[in-house]
Amino acid sequence: MPSPRYLGGAGPPGGVPYVGGALTPTEVLASMRAGVDAVKLFPVGSVGGPAYLRALREPLPGLRAVVSGGIGAGEVRDYLAAGAHAVCLGGALIDRAAASRGDVDAIAARPGRLWPRSGRSRNHADRDRTAASGRPPLGFGPRRLPTPHPGEQRHDPPRAPMIAAYTTEGWGELFLAAAGATAALSGLIFVGFSVNIGTVLAIDKRQGQNFLTGRALEALAALLTVLVISLIGLVPAIPRGALAAFILLTGVASTISPVRALLSSRRGSTMDGPLLLRLIFAAGLTVSWFLAGVTLATGHGGGLYWLPAAFVLAIIIAAINAWVLLVEVLR
Repeated sequence: MPSPRYLGGAGPPGGVPYVGGALTPTEVLASMRAGVDAVKLFPVGSVGGPAYLRALREPLPGLRAVVSGGIGAGEVRDYLAAGAHAVCLGGALIDRAAASRGDVDAIAARPGRLWPRSGRSRNHADRDRTAASGRPPLGFGPRRLPTPHPGEQRHDPPRAPMIAAYTTEGWGELFLAAAGATAALSGLIFVGFSVNIGTVLAIDKRQGQNFLTGRALEALAALLTVLVISLIGLVPAIPRGALAAFILLTGVASTISPVRALLSSRRGSTMDGPLLLRLIFAAGLTVSWFLAGVTLATGHGGGLYWLPAAFVLAIIIAAINAWVLLVEVLR
């Protein structure tokens, strides 16, 4: 029973666990001195999150914190690592898009995707050597559950963020970094191409094909696809299906590179090493986009974890094409 005010002798009967509500260090200390079973920190997400909890536990190592308020599903592991005994999730458990369309099955399935492991979670209070001796484990008042049978399944929280593949939570920093880097590189390629536009067009005219202009287009297309997906990924609460659709459309746009590589191979009598490498990178980028989109849409097979591969391949393709532009212009 959580409450911001300790009831003392008028507390809940029958050994019902009592959780005191608090936020500031003074309130936390008052709750601990009052003898509550645990302290609920709310809204912990607005005052520093895991860093705030870690700072509280420095002078108060016996603190049994139940954290709540403003916590994303991808932050559960961080709070547990900071010493939380329990983490409360509210809005993170709800698929708002599914709720708006009344998809009960999707709503019911989301908690299982967020925390896929089943079985009894080991109570951290049982292992906390700093907890006061004789205090009952969190959640059971003066009573203790019987010791699990050795064969019974028993799990700690997952060591890896199992949810990150199918939600944009936790991907913000990568999307920001990718968007900034590709925007800067695209600008540099565009400026370099514009400065040497006369030379580039003269070379294309001499060779009778859009050799350099096509390479510039490939480089810009590769970088802009990463930029577009990164910006879309930063949209708050974007539905998974919408993001998957954008990624698949990006995969369609990225086919420009393998198609041009194949056309170049047909114009020559043999496929030499550089051309084969170019085709491999271009096809790898397209396949990575499609794998990311399809697996994100279906909820199986990797999801967003295919994006780093696509980002790296796009940058490699852009770098190769930019190098070709530089060498040909300086000849």
